[in-house]
Amino acid sequence: MYMSFMVTLLLSTITVYAENFNGNLSNGVADERQLLEKLQNSIPKYTPPYDMVNKTVYFYLEMLQILNVDQKMGIWEVKFFVDIYYYTPSAKWDPKEYGNGTLDAMVVPAGTFWTPDLVLIEATDTTYTAFMGQGVFASGVVYASSSLLTLKVTCSFDVTQFPMDSQSCTVRSSQFLLTPHNYHIGIEDEYYEPKSKQYEMPITAYYENDQWEIAGPVVMTPQNGSWHGETLEEIEVIIRLYRRPEFYLAAIIFPFTVLYSLSILTFFIPAESGEKVSFSITVLLAQMIIFASLLDVLPASSLHLPQAVMTMGFVFMHLSASCLVAVLVVNIHHNSSGRRMWSVFRILLSLKILHLIGIKPLAVKTSSGDETKTDSKLVSKLAENRVLDQINCSCEHSLKMEMLLKKSLQNVEPVEHADINQPWVVLAQVIDRVSFFVHIFVWGYVLSVLRG
Repeated sequence: MYMSFMVTLLLSTITVYAENFNGNLSNGVADERQLLEKLQNSIPKYTPPYDMVNKTVYFYLEMLQILNVDQKMGIWEVKFFVDIYYYTPSAKWDPKEYGNGTLDAMVVPAGTFWTPDLVLIEATDTTYTAFMGQGVFASGVVYASSSLLTLKVTCSFDVTQFPMDSQSCTVRSSQFLLTPHNYHIGIEDEYYEPKSKQYEMPITAYYENDQWEIAGPVVMTPQNGSWHGETLEEIEVIIRLYRRPEFYLAAIIFPFTVLYSLSILTFFIPAESGEKVSFSITVLLAQMIIFASLLDVLPASSLHLPQAVMTMGFVFMHLSASCLVAVLVVNIHHNSSGRRMWSVFRILLSLKILHLIGIKPLAVKTSSGDETKTDSKLVSKLAENRVLDQINCSCEHSLKMEMLLKKSLQNVEPVEHADINQPWVVLAQVIDRVSFFVHIFVWGYVLSVLRG
């Protein structure tokens, strides 16, 4: 009796385990194993399938986000959604035969089936940030690679028009070892809008960047390339970016323009105040700081020299020249050497034409206290004195000749020059005023270049 009970209990236990096992198999494990084995026996792992439709691997790319743009290194980082797939009748199956009609797709580990040898030529770093497997559908499509792709791509930046510049960067996906004899690369019209052998990439899921915006459509073009004499097919993606200039206009260009405009005030500071040179040097140093901040942003390229760099370099030289003029004006104004000015310069400084630039001509007074005269008669008297000096130096010391010359000049009133420093003050004013007009002209030209 005991043995009969034990046998009955054992048979019941085996029956329960058998039912559970069959239940697990009916959960899809057996169908999955059977389908995977069928696909592995139908789809090659290392070579393109012989029955691949149109002998073509299709490429789908959609840009999602611009992560970073490093202009100094010539690298920009961007995130794509990428699909690389092909059709093969060997991958087809009837879902009704597996999983009660529910098994119409399968996800397998990467490398289970053949993966095209496509490489991104301009990429310096490639990171797959999402799904890493392969997908097979009952319709016969095999997704060899489907993932989110983060790329660091080299790009030659043309910053000539910085900060109102636009850049054109290229990403090429090309065959590496296999050639068009083995398979072709194509783009399906189902996902793109073809325009004369060019396709526009959809950017419906694109996330806006705060520094760059996409300028125009992203164009994809199938074309032929070459490598060591071998013709290879590739797909070229051209992405045009336009810089958002507001930040650089507010942080660099505007302060630069304001400081450059303030340099005009140098010519309104009197030379006797002692602040003329120090103010000019302060403006120059401030411009150097802005210039250095600009160089930290732009690449050190000699192929595309930025117009902003050339303009700031020119302004730097201009302000340096203004500092030298300020030093010269202050030095002439104070006449530290105490020298008397040559008569020729005194004559020129007494001309009424100086009124045209807002300078009061040098005044020359007579000994009788008459009103100041700067006419041609006074100029002729100064010339006679000059002739007398030359004759005295070149002639023999003849008393008769000397008395004759003094007698002829007895009726000429002696000229008393102004204070020794006064002509130098007027000369300093003339140099400062002429430099002011030149500075205004150059300043206007630079601003017109910046606006253009």
